[in-house]
Amino acid sequence: MGIVGLHHLFLAPLIVFNAPAQALVEQPILATGAVSAAGILALVVREPKLSRAASLSLLAILLWGKMVGSYLGLPSPDTAFLLFQFVVLLFFMEASDTVLMFDGNSRLLRGKEDETSAKSWNMMRRWFRSQLFAQAKFMVAAFALSLGLLVLGSLTSVSINQILVAGLLALFSVLALLFLMSYRREPEQAQP
Repeated sequence: MGIVGLHHLFLAPLIVFNAPAQALVEQPILATGAVSAAGILALVVREPKLSRAASLSLLAILLWGKMVGSYLGLPSPDTAFLLFQFVVLLFFMEASDTVLMFDGNSRLLRGKEDETSAKSWNMMRRWFRSQLFAQAKFMVAAFALSLGLLVLGSLTSVSINQILVAGLLALFSVLALLFLMSYRREPEQAQP
């Protein structure tokens, strides 16, 4: 489980303390504690819904902080760093679900020493590794694509007034991400 299970402990401070204090009613420590506690509780009781709620609250804080900072005219963090936070958060949301599913299924096989259980355990481990690897590849590709579009947008000086160009760049990124998601491969099944 390792770092995936404990991701709320390091992501909560990274995201919350980067958001403007005004966005969190001047209570960033309270927000960090609440999100971290919910994430750790989800790990202890093995509840995917609670883990997803903690991750979604971090996502909401990330977006809300950006909106409040823009509205109040506060200096905002670098866009690439905001993009990095977003992608890392999405990766750990998905990886957390995979870890909890693997952990739940592996508890069913603990203590069993027969050949079928050993084969099932090996297949589950291969599935688990390939899932995390595929999710990591997808997130790296999404980050690289988004960062590339960010650089392209800054080089071409796309402003908000140029809605058509900005819309085409956004459409291109969505289509590229859909292509990556559609052609993601699941581990191959062994032929009997």
